[in-house]
Amino acid sequence: MNKIFTALRQAALASVILAAATNTVNAQTGRSFGNLSVKRSNGKSVTWFQRLELGGGLTFGKGSASSVERYYDPFHPGVVSGTSNTQNFSYRSACAWVNTYFPMTALSHSSILALSVGLYGNNNSFTLNNFSFNGQSTASMDIKDGFVGLPIGVDYIFGGEATNNQADKVSLRAGIGAMPFMSFGSISDDFSKYSRLGVRPYIKAELGFFAGIEWKIKTQVIIGSRNLYDVKIGDYDLQDGANYYSNFKMDLRPSYSVGIAIMPFAAGWDNDNW
Repeated sequence: MNKIFTALRQAALASVILAAATNTVNAQTGRSFGNLSVKRSNGKSVTWFQRLELGGGLTFGKGSASSVERYYDPFHPGVVSGTSNTQNFSYRSACAWVNTYFPMTALSHSSILALSVGLYGNNNSFTLNNFSFNGQSTASMDIKDGFVGLPIGVDYIFGGEATNNQADKVSLRAGIGAMPFMSFGSISDDFSKYSRLGVRPYIKAELGFFAGIEWKIKTQVIIGSRNLYDVKIGDYDLQDGANYYSNFKMDLRPSYSVGIAIMPFAAGWDNDNW
């Protein structure tokens, strides 16, 4: 996963360097700033839905589940006994995006900074095989995890998605932001349900091209771990009356997404060929 994360960062950096080099050339073409995601050549405003994108793909990552048990050994007074168990697993599922953006400032004739807002979701399903809670008995558990996030961030955009012009065939885009989210799911056919609210940072890199409409390859990383379960019973120091402690915890690590998106209303962009 570190290799994927590094590749995404390199792709974003390469996009910025390429855009900067290309902007030097485009600055001499005389393309009007009036067409830069503000107004088309006919004077009508470029509406938000002309920048709307719909997409889907694959989300994947890794996670871990752990179980800890502590108690006083009944055969050896004062001695703490117990077990611990950890199991790592992988997950993957389908994902979907809906996004649009609002230009904030022009950086050149062909690039802008924009406020990006949208909706992202996936539905994970995975299994813990022969997981031990007490060092002796084992069980297999089917886990379901739904995730819905609202990514809000700042994007650097170069090319057709910046100018909203069909003549600019290639678009490059890189962004960073925060994603408020809600997750919900269950263990073993609704036996134990959960729900969570939180916020996670994300980064993304995209490559687009115009062919009748705008087509895009999207990559995204939701950074940081996300807790599904953290159930504690008793006191870890064994000072309460029960003299027993257990903890079951499950976390998902950074989530990676790769997919394809379209901007169906890009057919209404201008077409100013030079």
